[in-house]
Amino acid sequence: TVCETINLGETISVDNYGVFTLSNDILSENYLVIDENETLPLTIRTRLDGDKLTIGSGHKKLKDFLIDKKVPKEIRNNLLIVTNSANEIIWVMGYYKKKTSLNESLILSFKEIM
Repeated sequence: TVCETINLGETISVDNYGVFTLSNDILSENYLVIDENETLPLTIRTRLDGDKLTIGSGHKKLKDFLIDKKVPKEIRNNLLIVTNSANEIIWVMGYYKKKTSLNESLILSFKEIM
């Protein structure tokens, strides 16, 4: 189980996955644009029972979303998820990014460990 927090200006290494940096710059090809009103710190973790995504004006269980996308169970259990301080999912790496407004100000960059 992974559970790490990150604040602006920090770089953290997540075991067997890679390195995350929260800054004002895009530092890798894999990144998330974060609204300036998003609440920090962000948490990087694996999936928990009951996780839900905000889709449109509603919600969908993360488990159902991943099954609909035909993501194999081994992958579902090891996916990294990024949440804000209110525990809302803002990024399911490779599958979902929360929509942002145009006045974004932060970038969460991810660089995989080779």
